[in-house]
Amino acid sequence: MRIFFSIAISCLFFFGCTNNDLPVSNQAITYTANQQAEFAVKGMMCEHGCKAYLSDEISKFSGVADCEILFEQEKLVVNYDKNILTANEIVFLVADLKDGQYSLEVLENNPSSNADSEQNLSSSQEDEISVSDFGFSIPNLSHLFTNWL
Repeated sequence: MRIFFSIAISCLFFFGCTNNDLPVSNQAITYTANQQAEFAVKGMMCEHGCKAYLSDEISKFSGVADCEILFEQEKLVVNYDKNILTANEIVFLVADLKDGQYSLEVLENNPSSNADSEQNLSSSQEDEISVSDFGFSIPNLSHLFTNWL
């Protein structure tokens, strides 16, 4: 039994501490906003949390140039590239967030007012992105088990 326990503890010490550094790209993907859609949003509980969460997640969708949530009116305005994404796809993507907590209904779907100038908007709000991975690690408890070996 001691041998099994010693082997298990040894394995945890060797494999418990890991360094998971993920490569991060500093390049922002730029989309052409040639379509604008307005949606009615249902399922938002609070302005601070839900609004920030939805805004961040929708901004990550491929093809979305920018989005704005008007919490009081329960309204979402999205500028996107119609060659990559459609308004119905945005509805389905949002429905998959947080196990279907949020739902959208298309109110208007018009060409963007700046479609003539083909303004390029960035989908990233920051130049740099930091990623941190919190791995599982076990503290060094070998001093407690030295008498058992």
